[in-house]
Amino acid sequence: MEEKEHLNLEQTSTLLCSQCSTSMNESDVFCNSCGFPEKGTSREQAKFHAKAVMKKSNKNDADKKVKSARNTLYVVGGFTGVVGVSSCFLAGDVAVLVTNLILSGIYVLLGFWSTKKPLAALLSGLLLYIQWL
Repeated sequence: MEEKEHLNLEQTSTLLCSQCSTSMNESDVFCNSCGFPEKGTSREQAKFHAKAVMKKSNKNDADKKVKSARNTLYVVGGFTGVVGVSSCFLAGDVAVLVTNLILSGIYVLLGFWSTKKPLAALLSGLLLYIQWL
């Protein structure tokens, strides 16, 4: 008799979240993984979906802005290299060429780094640009 009661206690009812397929206890109102109100009202479920859409939209907007800033780093790097080469040919100043080529390389490297650490790379590029002016 005790074994049956022990088995019944171990067999708790579980269900899967309809959004992320994570197992949930039957008594849970919200999914512990994604926060979906599995047993909530239709209004709460609609609110969850609306927040998810807004979060995805905001992430897409942020990704576009980071990509635009990354492209700006590449453009500034290219422009700096072109200015260095042209000043070398016009004025014959090799020091300006070397300095501008180094700066150009740094901007391009910051552009590549912005794929991993966008905030640090973009702020570094901005500070370098301000110092260069």
